[in-house]
Order: sequence, then structure tokens, then C-alpha cells
Amino acid sequence: MTENTVPQTGSEFTTKRHVRALLVEDDIVDRIACRRALQQHPDYEFELYEADTGRQGLQLIHDHEFDCILLDYHLPDMTGLEFLVEITDALGKIQVPVLKLTGTDNVAIAVEAMKRGARDYLIKDTEGRYLELLPAVIERVLGEQQMLEEKHFAEEKYRTLVERIPTITYILTLEEEGRPIFVSPQIECLGFAPEEWIKESDLRFQQIYPEDRDLVMQAFLHSRNTGEAFSCDYRISTRTGDILWFHDEASVVCDEKGKMLFLQGVMLDITEKKSMEAELAEHRHRLEQQVERRTAMLERRISLSESANTNLSAKIEENMAVLRQTRLAQLRCQVLQSLAEEAILDVDAGGLITLMNPAAERLLMIGSEKALGRPLVEVLSLTGSDGLTVEDIQQRCLARKHESVQLKAATLLRQNNVSLAVSGWFAPIFNADGQTVSLLVLLHPATGDDGR
Repeated sequence: MTENTVPQTGSEFTTKRHVRALLVEDDIVDRIACRRALQQHPDYEFELYEADTGRQGLQLIHDHEFDCILLDYHLPDMTGLEFLVEITDALGKIQVPVLKLTGTDNVAIAVEAMKRGARDYLIKDTEGRYLELLPAVIERVLGEQQMLEEKHFAEEKYRTLVERIPTITYILTLEEEGRPIFVSPQIECLGFAPEEWIKESDLRFQQIYPEDRDLVMQAFLHSRNTGEAFSCDYRISTRTGDILWFHDEASVVCDEKGKMLFLQGVMLDITEKKSMEAELAEHRHRLEQQVERRTAMLERRISLSESANTNLSAKIEENMAVLRQTRLAQLRCQVLQSLAEEAILDVDAGGLITLMNPAAERLLMIGSEKALGRPLVEVLSLTGSDGLTVEDIQQRCLARKHESVQLKAATLLRQNNVSLAVSGWFAPIFNADGQTVSLLVLLHPATGDDGR
């Protein structure tokens, strides 16, 4: 449909919506009556194409794009039901809304046509009262079609977004252990298809490592009972039996009245990070044992030489202290570097920060106790290579267009006024009604470290 501005009396103008319609009807009298009825509609300007046979109508559909089709049942070369079969696509759907026109003796046929894809029907009474209802019914059918197209567009855009984010995105109900009602295709890293993960409601809980189930369950119950964010590190078994570590963070989504609806979150694979932690712990243990042995040896040597040279003994003690401090400082630096991960912030629809992980604290150099509840634009000072600011990106993401923004190169001004090159994603998260409820921000340094 398009809009045309039509001049009216004086200087007033009215905007009429242009509708291209196809009337498939073999009775010329009925075609003339329909054309007159549509011409009298005050809000729509109908461009009406007419066909008196089914084949002629099918050819017009092949040559033109129509907003709706008005279809009679009795045609010279086929029935209305056969016509519907001809315009049904490979997926069993009819893309153009069809309004069935039928006689008083064909109500059952009209119902059958609805089952086969027609959107509505009108009974052609002998007094012609159906012509008075025809424009209103077409208007309703076109409105429903527009809503379906907008819903399909929003679903496709959200699906494209979650498929690009390098994490598992999910939505859980707040009942029992949390039944999944949505999961992104990244769940295939565990060896399961999204449809399988959703259909088998207990599959998610069963794949959690047995020793971690109580921990996950307690964290889930706490979020369900208090409405606070869910955050937990736990192990998951893949279909092939491999064990992977995940960091799972989610927020409770509520309706306008504050009623908790579902849990929406992301899962990050931290298996490599956990492996590094274990290796560093083992290395630290061996290093501490080495230091203890060497310290004991030096202390014995110092004890033997104290009587000969007290100054030398003091120097050795001083060197040992410096050695221990230096090695511990080196080890502490290695541990901190190995724990670096993507910074994650969750921002509500009002632009306030509701979640901030430790990596974000380190990257932005601000504690979560100071950042939570504050506007994102006050905490995050960021400028994209194309000149976009945080306020620009937030407005774009939280607008009705549901647009996500990928930053391949940006400059972050940290709390210590030091700039850092970063990249990341700003992605709006929607509820079941397609409304934006929060903004997910993922950032990581472009250089591979956090600039500490």
C-alpha cells in the first residue's frame, strides 16, 4: 500500500492509502457493483484489476503485485478452492490476503476456503448489503496483513542479531528448573539443535554437570524469588561427553506492572579461561614450594655465616625479601591477565545500567557499586570511528527500529582519562511482544588486553 495526497475543498488535503486489488468474478454486474462500492471509500484509493476467469486472474497475479484478492467461487474454468491451490506457495502459505465472495448457499465452501488460506469471506446477499461491508472488511484484512509483515520483519531482525553475537542467547520461563522457550543457534556448540533444546524441556538441566546442579538451581531460585540478576559459572556436558565451562548471566524481564515474565540472558564459553586458571594455580603452588625450599636453604646458610659476617647476612635477607616480592608480583600479574574476558553491561530501556561483570569493571576502571543504577552515557565514554557517541548508539538501539550497532573500531575514555582502542556490540533485547526491554553491551580491547 502507498499513500496519495488528494486535494479537497478549500486548502485542506487528505491522505488516501493506495490499494491495488484483484477482483476475480465472472459476473459483470457483480464486478461493476464491487467497483462502485470501493470507489466510495473515504480513506482508500483502490486500483482495481478485474478477471472473469481463474486463468486470467492467475496471469494477472504473475504479472503484478496485489495488496489483496477478491475471489468468487463459481468461475468458468475452475472453482475458488482450485484457485487457492494454484496460488499456494511451496511452504503451504498464500502470501496475498484473499477475501472470499460466496453466495448464501455456499457458506460451507467459504469455511473450507478459510481453512485453505483465505483470510475472510463475505456472503453475497440478493439485496447487495455485502457491498456496504466490503470496504471495511478489506480494511481489516489489510491491517492484519500489515501486522503480520511487521511481526515477521521484527522476528527476522532479532534472529539475525542473535546469530551474530558470539554467545548463546536464551530465554527461560520462571517455572521449575527454568524451561527454555528460546535459544540461539550457537547452542549447536554443545551438539544440540535449538529445536531439540527447546522441545526437551529437561535437557538443559540434565546436561549441567551433576556437581554443579545445586549451585545453578540455587542461583536460579534466588533470581526467581527476588527478581535480581542471575550470575553463575558452571560446567555443561556436550552431546559427545566433553565438559565445557560457561559463565551464565541473565536478567529477569518484567511487564509494565512489575510482574516477572521470564529470564533472559547469555552464556559465554570460558573453558579456556578455566584451564588457564588451573594451570596457573598449579604453577603458583610449585613456585611457592620452590620459594619455601630455597628460603629454608638460604636461612640455614645465613645462620652459619651470621657469626662470621653480620653485614653479609643482613644483605642476603634483604635480597631474599626482594626476590619473594618480585616473584609474587609477577605471579599476581599473570593471574590477572589470564582472567581477562569481554566486558558485559546490561542497560534497561531507560538507559540505566542494571548489570556489570568484573571484566567491565576492569575495562572501565569503575566498580559496579558505583556504576549500577547510573545512566550508561555517564559511565561509558566511547566514540566510534564514524563519530558515533554512546548516546547516539543507545538512541539508535533503543528506538522502535530495533537496530543493533557493531563497533569494529572505537576509542574508549576510561575513568583515568586514558584512551583505549576497543571493539564490540550494542544489541537491543526484546520481550515476547517485540518491545525493547534492555540493551546488551559487549566490549573488548582491540589490542587483546584491557590496557592495565
